[in-house]
Amino acid sequence: MSAPKFDSPPANLEWRLQGERILIVILTMLVLVGTPIQCASALDLPPESIKTLPLAKEESVSVYVPSEAAPEEGLAVNIIYPQQPRYKDGAPIAVIVPGGHGPNGLRFTMHAAQSGFVEVRFAFPGGGLKQFHSGGSWDERGVESQKALRDVLLFAHGEKTDKNGKHIGDLIPTPVNTNHVGAVGWENGGSVLIITLAKFPLDLGFTKWIAFCESPIGSLLSPSVLGTKKDLNLNRHYRQGSAATGTCMIDFRKLAWQPDVYRNKAEHISLGREPSKGVLFFDENGNKVWEESVEFALAHASEPGGNKKYYAPEVTAALVRLQLFPKKRWPRGVATLKETEQFFQERDATLFVKQIPLQYPDLLVMLYGSKIDQEQCQPDHPHICLNYNLWHASKPKWLRLNPDPNYVGFVADMNPMSFVNNKPDAPIDASTIEAHLEPEGFIPDYIYMQAAISELADRSKKDYFKAGMPTVLFNYMNDEIKKYKRELAQKQAQQKQTNN
Repeated sequence: MSAPKFDSPPANLEWRLQGERILIVILTMLVLVGTPIQCASALDLPPESIKTLPLAKEESVSVYVPSEAAPEEGLAVNIIYPQQPRYKDGAPIAVIVPGGHGPNGLRFTMHAAQSGFVEVRFAFPGGGLKQFHSGGSWDERGVESQKALRDVLLFAHGEKTDKNGKHIGDLIPTPVNTNHVGAVGWENGGSVLIITLAKFPLDLGFTKWIAFCESPIGSLLSPSVLGTKKDLNLNRHYRQGSAATGTCMIDFRKLAWQPDVYRNKAEHISLGREPSKGVLFFDENGNKVWEESVEFALAHASEPGGNKKYYAPEVTAALVRLQLFPKKRWPRGVATLKETEQFFQERDATLFVKQIPLQYPDLLVMLYGSKIDQEQCQPDHPHICLNYNLWHASKPKWLRLNPDPNYVGFVADMNPMSFVNNKPDAPIDASTIEAHLEPEGFIPDYIYMQAAISELADRSKKDYFKAGMPTVLFNYMNDEIKKYKRELAQKQAQQKQTNN
């Protein structure tokens, strides 16, 4: 199944972004001397201070949920609940699909409870903490991970119980509305969320909304072969703006293979993988030697166990076309084209987006993207453009890039004018993407995501889908924020009296 095509990007986009790309590479080189960087133009750098608000106490319960994907202990699931639910009929539920590259999602929270949600987080099969982990084996977010996510969503909906036979509503004191379930794909969690929904529509038709936090999808972006903040260089052979058309265009003619070196050996060991030798890279000077400081090496996925490299099918097809390996001497540690296509058929979310609006006609979709991404570094933000435009072409009931500024301002206690106001269901292209992205550095990313799920849940609750709104649909504030507001008002009144 091929991704839909879009209008070609402007011919001059490469020139417009050339200076920014050079600056990014220069900034990236500062890593060598220990200087912290963000992948952005210096002109876009935000103020140094980030506004944070007091957090209400978050209580949690940890349980095991039975699943065929975790036949021993079950799935390790953590439920974080608010003191007061967002709605009178109970708290809506947000299932958090973890990002990163490993199986554990238990150490992360987006503080959804601060906005009156029950937050459900979990570990994929084979992942978790030493004393609290999921059964089964890690399959690199393949079929077993998809079954696990399905079962966690069913547990959130009240259709499955924990191993002791208790429903989610029996486990926490806060009233919960199991008929209002949404999911958040945090970074790399976006792909497995899309694929799981597409594979199990009869089981998961209750899902009200989904949100993505800077999620890269597609075999060329997850794992990224364009360049991330962990890389010293960007992929200079990627055609800027092409991802927005639905197809990432890369010139592979300078590919080379060095069989006797490692790429990111320590990272693979930390993820429990056995690192294998061999680096595929763009040989800029033609000497067949990977010079890490100046030449971009291509990332790859790993099979369960990590003994074989799975490059994106587009990359592997280029290896065949360029005859990079002598006939009948294909490296044992590199997956063949057939093997690669089978591997990514279960993990490439771009193959599944189109069918979801047909399977879930009432599903609401929102993406979050900021000017300074946490992982991807190409200046045209290919992961945002590709993900959004695939959804836009598929025509879900309601789609938006970044939450309504009223919601961000309300949750962050800031002027809504500080944030972007994108029209729902509007098309975007690479040449204007910066105007659609949120400023970075004012508030933490989890505040943006709280605003995103609050808007999604409120619109679903109120059945309200107009583009603009004068204010938020529900004025939810927990006790800590109410106290903060009272004390702030008192200080302002005292200051005013002093000035008079």
